[in-house]
Amino acid sequence: MLRVLFLLIFFLGINESVLSQSESYNMTFAANSGNPGSINTETDALTAGWTSITGTVGAINADQWSSNVTIPFAFNFFGTAVTSFKVSQGGVLTFTTGAVSLPGANTALPASGLPDLSIAMMWDDFTNTPPTGSGDQVYYKTFGTAPNRQLWVRYFSFEMGNPTVSFVYMSAVLEETSNKIYVVDQYNASALGTTSVGVQYNGSFAVQDAASPSITHGSPTNGTSIADNDVWTFTPFSLSGCIDPPTPGTAEILPLTPVCPGTMVGFNLLEIVLDWVKPMSG
Repeated sequence: MLRVLFLLIFFLGINESVLSQSESYNMTFAANSGNPGSINTETDALTAGWTSITGTVGAINADQWSSNVTIPFAFNFFGTAVTSFKVSQGGVLTFTTGAVSLPGANTALPASGLPDLSIAMMWDDFTNTPPTGSGDQVYYKTFGTAPNRQLWVRYFSFEMGNPTVSFVYMSAVLEETSNKIYVVDQYNASALGTTSVGVQYNGSFAVQDAASPSITHGSPTNGTSIADNDVWTFTPFSLSGCIDPPTPGTAEILPLTPVCPGTMVGFNLLEIVLDWVKPMSG
């Protein structure tokens, strides 16, 4: 009976969270795949034309949020229109610009320490050998032309983590029109770090790389060439195709709300647990 209760509570929690937003994401990963869409053709360490984000320029002695940055085009995150963001010193970008609490050490997602509407872009702890280097900072730059622009938010030569990685170059990329999100592992000192990669709607629902919170930076190391960049792609899909779960006679079923493709539902029928999954085809 304990297993039944666990399944029911777990599935109820997940589906209430999923259905509170209009979209979710499919995630893929590709190693040594270059920059997404080949719109940004710059090597990884260039700074010409990039704008530094206030509150990220070293030397910094403790984790802190940056100033807010305006997104230069319309963008939706989990189906919610967002207009600006800020970043932490540990690889978190959040669209909840009023957030005060800092993320701290990374964990698997969903994480109670992250603000709602956040991207874990190889999220790691603040460096355990502060301060950060004097040249460490986070930049942003827009590439391409409307309606297919990309906004790149790049950690440049940034020291972070516990154990410390002396420098990493990594980016979160927001893509106009498609509303895709990319996390790009670009250039690093060594294949270290224990990071988390994913997108989080709130403390109950997120989409992550299953290797979180133990993802290392490129192995053995990524250089400044585009060709060796590793890319996570988060592609949004609508939850409007969700359907009501089947009702097997008088069995008790939770959740009572509609179920989305690939979501498992627990049934309690005379203390027997049955699982049903809505087919991906509809």
